[in-house]
Amino acid sequence: MVNIMNTVRPQAGGTSAKRPVVVGFVVLTMLAVLAVGLAAPAAAKQGGYPPGMCAQLSVSTTAPSPGQEILVTGSGFDANRTVTLVLHSPTATLGTATTGSAGNFAVRVTIPDSISGAHLLTVEGGSAGCPAAGIQLFVQPPGVAAVEAHSPSGAPAATGVGIAAGLALALALIVGGLLFARAGRGRTIERHVS
Repeated sequence: MVNIMNTVRPQAGGTSAKRPVVVGFVVLTMLAVLAVGLAAPAAAKQGGYPPGMCAQLSVSTTAPSPGQEILVTGSGFDANRTVTLVLHSPTATLGTATTGSAGNFAVRVTIPDSISGAHLLTVEGGSAGCPAAGIQLFVQPPGVAAVEAHSPSGAPAATGVGIAAGLALALALIVGGLLFARAGRGRTIERHVS
């Protein structure tokens, strides 16, 4: 049996030789967490954050027939801007609208006679920040009864954890580490290896 004993011996001043390194590391970690916490909200606002602030798009029906007129409304766009309504696959411009002073618009557009099946309706322009999510339309072929399809509920889902929660967790881990390091200072560790 081999007996190995490790002892942390204080220096003449009563402090461990590793203490300045640990304290420096903890201080740098806290400053880094603080810098990220302060910079993240400013960077997020440039992209239309929070998610509830994105432009929104809605339609009177998500299952129109070819040639049918539908009402398209939008909100949360930039004020007094022209927006273009585009149907994709194949791409077809359905019309344009001008947002009001509150950033809202409402316009009636006609679904082209030559299309059927699934198509994505999007809005181009009018939103410098977070654009509106497209809406899936299911254009019913002639002679098929229209069935209302599932439509998005509006704003995209908020994802992730708030900055405050992340900062609180980081602070709790740092404080816990400091308490753990302080509790272990000056103890003798014995290991028995056989």
